[in-house]
Amino acid sequence: MVFLRSVEKKDFPAVLSLAKELDSYNLPDDPKVIRNLIRTSVLSFQGKLPRTKAKYLFVIEEEISKKIFGSSLIIARQGTPSSPHIYLEKGRDRKGGYLKFGATKQGPTEIGGLVLKKAYRRRKEKFGKQLSWARFLYMALHPERFERQVLAEFLPPLQKRKGSLFWDAFGRRFTGLSYREGDRLSVYTKKFIFDLFPKGKVYLSHFPKKVRALLGKVGKEAIPACRMLQAIGFHPNGRIEPFDGGPYYEVERKKISVIRKAKKFRFQKGKVPRRGKVMAYVAQDFLKMKEGRKIIAVPFE
Repeated sequence: MVFLRSVEKKDFPAVLSLAKELDSYNLPDDPKVIRNLIRTSVLSFQGKLPRTKAKYLFVIEEEISKKIFGSSLIIARQGTPSSPHIYLEKGRDRKGGYLKFGATKQGPTEIGGLVLKKAYRRRKEKFGKQLSWARFLYMALHPERFERQVLAEFLPPLQKRKGSLFWDAFGRRFTGLSYREGDRLSVYTKKFIFDLFPKGKVYLSHFPKKVRALLGKVGKEAIPACRMLQAIGFHPNGRIEPFDGGPYYEVERKKISVIRKAKKFRFQKGKVPRRGKVMAYVAQDFLKMKEGRKIIAVPFE
């Protein structure tokens, strides 16, 4: 048996190990950032942080060994006055296709940080799907904590050593930073992006052909997660990530099928009627259920 639960402070070594595998903007291989993320998540689940600061980190744990082998994350609002959500908008005019820098200080809810240890991938239990859906069940339990729109970012095909052809052709030209340097710096501040990125249209004809071919594409390792989200309502929104050129997918929260199909109940003790079996995900806010406590369930597909 496994448990999907909110992260706890004692989980730091396990989460840092997961971060070493993913090493993304939302879950970087950085002890300081991971400690702060766990601290923020604990306060968020307790309802002690506003939407502009709240982040919810989920982990999946084996019951007997207590081994944590995966995580997933919700950022309640990606885009605040102190840390705007940035993107490149794809467009076209009479001169051809172009990219244009954009930002918002009141952005959408974003999901991310989804990673599984390699030994637990492609298993019949579909652990990745369970980790992903846990986020949407929590949104269904607490819709007031999240934005109307939900965003997901997917990594494009990257070079060996986690480099980016797109960054080398675009961001590095304006900042002088390598992909890893720019990505790491953006975790702490985005001021250099606003200061150095071009604000007008940048035409795709300026990029090498191999860069244009990768623009907005989903990398091989991210394809399963992308397909899973497409199946529940996510779709490309015409914007890409400014560092690696990966696509953003988006959907209105209430239109996510997991949320739309979820049903709320009150927990009651008693025997289950023998009328057949229905597999379902069940979510609740407390480790020990008590009668009358609100729970939410959605059929497992």
